[in-house]
Amino acid sequence: MQNLIVITAVICQLMASISALQVLVALSKERLKLASLVAENKAQMCKAVEDPDREKEILQVIVKTAKDQYGLDAHSVEPFFKAQMEANKLLQYGILMEANKKNKRPDPIINLNQVRVKVDELNHEILKNLKDVQKEMAEGKCIEAVNTALEKELTQTQDFLYKAALIRAMSSLVDICQEKQKVAQGKA
Repeated sequence: MQNLIVITAVICQLMASISALQVLVALSKERLKLASLVAENKAQMCKAVEDPDREKEILQVIVKTAKDQYGLDAHSVEPFFKAQMEANKLLQYGILMEANKKNKRPDPIINLNQVRVKVDELNHEILKNLKDVQKEMAEGKCIEAVNTALEKELTQTQDFLYKAALIRAMSSLVDICQEKQKVAQGKA
């Protein structure tokens, strides 16, 4: 019983030391891991990576959910999720290029609906976390905080494509930080 209490205390300390930005970067990384499944499905179904109509539809749903369920504004949510989509497409193109280079075709057909359910779950987790991230970014050195959170995840992979995609996925946060700096310096 005492071991359980010690373990619980350690977990609580670790959770307290993890910033909302670190959680957001980790969630984004999890979302990016699904890109290979989406790419495989698109290859199997002979679909293009780009689907602007679907992206627009998804963004509208996300922005509405962000406002209605989490009290977030479109000004920060929409660019963040556009960056997530761009990062995902970057990975899809890379994965498909590599598969074509090796003349490799995906095996069984991937059920994209199951992947979408997981993406939707991650989107909700990201939205839940964004409010805390906004508070965290307002408190201190914004760009440094984003870089610190991002750096922790980047060191965990050697795959250049995933690193580039994760940086792209977080790019809107850097833009927000730069806007905050302009306002603070009276340049906006």
